[in-house]
Amino acid sequence: MSQPTCSGYSSSIEADIYVEEQDRERLFALLMDANHHSLDMFDSYAHHLKSTHSEELLTEYVSMLKDYAARKMGAKHYSHIRNSMEAMLKLENGNTAAHELAEHFREVYRRRPSFMAEISKF
Repeated sequence: MSQPTCSGYSSSIEADIYVEEQDRERLFALLMDANHHSLDMFDSYAHHLKSTHSEELLTEYVSMLKDYAARKMGAKHYSHIRNSMEAMLKLENGNTAAHELAEHFREVYRRRPSFMAEISKF
């Protein structure tokens, strides 16, 4: 059960339990489950899986962010993409993945100056 928090991120009691119990496999399965597979959940919990699932999570992050960027426009959405890309940095090889994704966005969305400003640090 995902519930929005004040910061706009999702939290999950189930995910919090897996984090507390250091049950990385169940947390990973939960994040990959269709009912919990969201940028907000990844942003909140993926860093707990840095040592075990970084590669798979980065692949999912890139896929989800490309899809999100294709469907959403506007400052609020560009900020959300930047926040998710910052969360990617907490994973192993996250810097490389975020930089490559930013390069993709610069090529595809170069005519969105607000978007380019949000991802300028990558």
